[in-house]
Amino acid sequence: MLKKFQKIVLLLFLGAFQTVAFAWDTPPQVYNMNNRYTQGGNEGTNFGGRIQTLTYIDDGSSQVRYSLTQPTEGSTSGEVFKFATWLKLDVVNGNNIVFRAENYEPGDNKTVLWGTRVAGKYDREDKDGYMSGVFYIWYGKQAMATINWTLMYYPFPAIAVPSGVIDLGICHKSVSGRVLTKPVNSTIAIHGWSNGVPYSATRTLTFSNLPDGVSFTEGDGMQITSGITKMLSSPTTSIPITISDTFNARLDCDQAKVGVQTWRANVTYTVD
Repeated sequence: MLKKFQKIVLLLFLGAFQTVAFAWDTPPQVYNMNNRYTQGGNEGTNFGGRIQTLTYIDDGSSQVRYSLTQPTEGSTSGEVFKFATWLKLDVVNGNNIVFRAENYEPGDNKTVLWGTRVAGKYDREDKDGYMSGVFYIWYGKQAMATINWTLMYYPFPAIAVPSGVIDLGICHKSVSGRVLTKPVNSTIAIHGWSNGVPYSATRTLTFSNLPDGVSFTEGDGMQITSGITKMLSSPTTSIPITISDTFNARLDCDQAKVGVQTWRANVTYTVD
């Protein structure tokens, strides 16, 4: 008897699916822009270096744009970029963050945009702390770059000391046992980002050939020896910090000679 085999075929009908994939003409790039500043001859000097951020063919189809939000291909969101101009980028911890870039044309109808630096305001009060962020820059659907930036200032001191002649007053020889004393007050503020490195301040007072009866003393009355360094603060990574320093200029009238007495002393504050 001939057996018949019956094949059962299951047909699964799927609906038609459609998707559209967009892509940048060139692979998106990611750059890190580390901006480190120092106080000195040119306060705000950049040590982060210049980085190539975007290369594109300026065919007139679009404009270079930038934004804090990641764009899609050909997006017209964000702001139009202006070369060689400080552009407001963001506000971080109350600081206005700005960005500046230059452009040049190396040939082959290409334009290269170079990021020069990210900066905050140039007031000292804005140089305390570490700031970071991200922004995006692109041209049409040709090219896009993600810029991760950091901004910090190397620690630097701001020292305020008295200037001019400090007048202790007048000695009267008819009065015995009189001592004239005048405090000398200074402040040492350390600004910047410590990056975990401890900083401290010291003071060194140097003088020679003082008039009779003249001396310098600490606040507790201990006499100061010329050239001896005093530690004003313990090492700390918690900056910004303000350190106050006071020492006394002293004249014993019983030992002073008659006449106008004038002397000089040099005070050196060191932060390291």
